[in-house]
This record gives sequence, structure tokens and C-alpha cells, in this order.
Amino acid sequence: MHLRNARKLCPDLRTVPYEFDAFYQVAEVFYKTVSRFCLQIEALSCDEMYVDVTELLGVRNEKADIRLTSPLVLGALLRRHVSAATQCTATCGFGTNRLLARLATKRAKPNSQALLLGSAWRCLDLPSSSATASICELASQDGSRYLDDLPLSHYQECNRVIV
Repeated sequence: MHLRNARKLCPDLRTVPYEFDAFYQVAEVFYKTVSRFCLQIEALSCDEMYVDVTELLGVRNEKADIRLTSPLVLGALLRRHVSAATQCTATCGFGTNRLLARLATKRAKPNSQALLLGSAWRCLDLPSSSATASICELASQDGSRYLDDLPLSHYQECNRVIV
């Protein structure tokens, strides 16, 4: 809502100035902390980014498909480092593509983490319960139920296809 409209609804509204220097300093520490793990970062805002951690999570070749660590273990470690460096909480959403990562992030807010896998993913070695895992869903089942809660049906151009 624009401030002009808010003042019409609430004439006694008081505003506080932004502390842009503080935002900038925390954002810089946040980005530096994440870049210690991976340099494939696409900034979205001062406190949000896409990070491609594929290389950290696995090695793939014609003979092997090995995952070196669980995304949820990496997320817990990353969130702990961000919290220690910035005194701010962090949310991590992991997905097999950007859409699923974004949906997982929305599901995990605030201050948690989530993993949303595409239906083609073989979920062989994820533990059924884990201290670091708040959510592990297969998009072909639970992910489609999650999408049902979103207002996607209002957009005729948007097909509900999960990869």
C-alpha cells in the first residue's frame, strides 16, 4: 500500500526513517557469507538471492550420480553462518529448478528451510525424519497440493505443470 493511501486510512500514522546504511552493511555481510560457499549467485534484492549449489551437492558423470551432502544439511549450515554474521534469521528453499526453489522458500518462511523436488527426481537416500529437515516433498504429489493453495487459477496463461 502506498503511504498516501495509508495516511487516508490512518491519519495519525507515523513513519520512521529507513536506516539505509545499516541495510547496506547487513546485505554486504550476507552476500559475502553466502559467497564463501558458492559464487554462482544471482541477486534479487538486498536480502534475497538465487544460489546454484549443484556443484556443492553432487558429482555427476556417466558412471555415477553421487550426492556429497544433503541440501538440508547445507541449508542448516548456511543459515547458521548467516545468523552468526548478521544477527538476522535466514530462510532457505531448495528445488530442482527455480520455480520449485522459490515455492520451497515461500513454504519455509520465516526462519526455516524446505526442499521441493521435481517429480522426475529419485528420492532414494533422504531420511524420513531429520532434525534439519522441516519439509521434504515430492512435487508430483505434495507439491501439486501446495500449488493448489496459490492463486494460479486466476491466470489463464499459467498452466500448472511441475517438472
